[in-house]
Amino acid sequence: MGVLIAMAALAAQAAAAEPRWEPLAEEGGVAMAIDPASIARSGATVRFTLRGSTQRPQPDGSTSGLMELEVDCTGRSGTLHGGRSFLPDGQVAQETRIPPAQRQAQPLRSASALDQAIYARVCGGALAPDPAGAAQ
Repeated sequence: MGVLIAMAALAAQAAAAEPRWEPLAEEGGVAMAIDPASIARSGATVRFTLRGSTQRPQPDGSTSGLMELEVDCTGRSGTLHGGRSFLPDGQVAQETRIPPAQRQAQPLRSASALDQAIYARVCGGALAPDPAGAAQ
């Protein structure tokens, strides 16, 4: 009986931990979504998990991936911490962890539907127009 209760408790934990992906935008044939439960704020900095999925396999054979990102809402930038890509059968195709010293913040661009959606969801509001001459 104790084993059945323990198994039921583990199954309930697994079900509770299943992300509820919230669609954000589609860019380049990749549908992007965010896990609202993964959003963690510290001042103007927000960390979260983003999922991308596509019908067209990527060069490594993957059709989906998870990315751990950090956005600086005040600085209008995003930094990739790492990620995993997955084959259609769910196996990991590739996993990348970026050491802190090698992480590089990239500007969020108002011309990007994905950047706009990320900023609106995790920072609130809209990105101001890109500065004149900013690279797209």
